[in-house]
Amino acid sequence: MKKSILLIGVAALVFGACNDKEKTYELNGDEKLIDVASISGNVQKGPFINGTSVRVAELNSGLQQTGRNFETQITDNSGTFELKGIGQLSQYVELHADGYYYNEVKDDVSESQLSLYALTDLNSGTTPNINILTTLERPRVEYLTSHGTSFADAKHQAQNEVFDIFKIDHEFSWIEEAERLSIAKNGQGDAALLAVSAIMQGQLAAGAVSQLIADVASDIRTDGKLDDRKLGAKLKGNAMAINTNEIRTNLANRYKELGIEAAVPDFGGIVNSFVANTEFELESNLNYPSKGEFGKNILAINDTACMYGGYSMAVKVPNGVELDIKVSSPMRCWEFEVLPGVNYSTWNEEDHSRHFRYSGSCTVDIHLVLNKVDRDMIYEWFGDNKHVIKEFENNKVKFEVFENGVLTMVKNFTILQEETCTADFMNDANYE
Repeated sequence: MKKSILLIGVAALVFGACNDKEKTYELNGDEKLIDVASISGNVQKGPFINGTSVRVAELNSGLQQTGRNFETQITDNSGTFELKGIGQLSQYVELHADGYYYNEVKDDVSESQLSLYALTDLNSGTTPNINILTTLERPRVEYLTSHGTSFADAKHQAQNEVFDIFKIDHEFSWIEEAERLSIAKNGQGDAALLAVSAIMQGQLAAGAVSQLIADVASDIRTDGKLDDRKLGAKLKGNAMAINTNEIRTNLANRYKELGIEAAVPDFGGIVNSFVANTEFELESNLNYPSKGEFGKNILAINDTACMYGGYSMAVKVPNGVELDIKVSSPMRCWEFEVLPGVNYSTWNEEDHSRHFRYSGSCTVDIHLVLNKVDRDMIYEWFGDNKHVIKEFENNKVKFEVFENGVLTMVKNFTILQEETCTADFMNDANYE
């Protein structure tokens, strides 16, 4: 008997859900009910992958949910979603995607899931995209509309305020709404979207990206400005740590593998402009002693030129910080030895670098040797190759320090090959 009652109850629920789409809803606001055959679009960080859940929630004119929700999933790796047979729906909806995504910086799928959002007026189109810009502007749009601003004006203002943070020129009427932009198109607005997406990503893991997005969106909610200088420092560090040409290549190859013709926009100029013009400066929780076990600490030297020979690469690391020091040089003009506990990577032939990583509270001290170049031998070997000769003559070495994935210091040195160097470098009093 109990089984029969249960089956009848389930049937009633299914019947009610099916007929729910045919009802006319009184939304008690300025919004209008419209007939919606389908809603489709793309979820992009890089593109989200197969299995990503996408929810569309109906909103009233106050951008509050009415309780009507529609759900679907992305069924390939292009980030495309579609909802069909919706029927009558308010013009305002919120879209929410939650899933793994293609990391355009590291050329790999994210190690954890990321949530992105979008607010849109379906009267403007039923093909909205969900991306970083739509997610960052969402709390600001909600705040502005709750204080009397129209939805259209709130969207326009919030997008421009996000652009201002990243020093993006938006004095063009043809930059579309954030949900109309795509990292696979070649417009000015599309380039802005990709620039912001890549800067938010930086060298961070997906969990840290999620936190950064949430923190920035919360910070700008009430006044449209990024007031937290530490957040701004993270954005600048992220921007300095990415290679925009590699990102474009990564995305183009990814879309090609998916059989999609994509015009990935050239966004390098936008990133460079942000680094050059932002008021934020890199910040660090690390401490660099003037000397280490092996001599002068190269990370504490302010000069841009260094005498060849042995140095310490020393950092005092506090609790809760994962340290990553990237050392790069086109001609591999340095050697090292490390103390136990410091992990170091293999030599990367593509960018001529090696990483040294440590996690935990301690002082990391690495013995680093900058090599003197035998000029006569170099000219004998490579005299016909002017590029190689120039690299050896410059003998550059670059140090980049990352804290929890965020770039906080960059130092570029030229290794001096003669028995002379700058006053700061020779003055041992600076290193007592």
